[in-house]
Amino acid sequence: MKGMLLAAVLALVAFAMGCDVQGRVSPSKGQYQREVESWTARYDAHIAALRARLEQESGQSSARLAERIQGLDVQRDELVRMLEQLRSRGSQDWQDLRPGIDQALHGLKHAYQDATRGL
Repeated sequence: MKGMLLAAVLALVAFAMGCDVQGRVSPSKGQYQREVESWTARYDAHIAALRARLEQESGQSSARLAERIQGLDVQRDELVRMLEQLRSRGSQDWQDLRPGIDQALHGLKHAYQDATRGL
């Protein structure tokens, strides 16, 4: 789990610097879109795992976890909305979306860290 978290942090730092996961400058909309889709899918899997854990929880811990998952859903939905905007843009006019998408991805990462802290 810590290894996955470290990889996620490193990739997000690369995104913030305008680089892809390997540290190269992201040259195209298609590549960037695939990277964001990949991160979205990873967080979908993480959220699904939390939902599975929720089924095993009971009482007050269940209510807290459900609230955390709901917060993650909000963050994830915002990222998906922005990803849809990216998909609808042409190959030349998408760069203005990148800062917001990077911020939404970063926000989802932090929301997931907060949601899983103490579990």
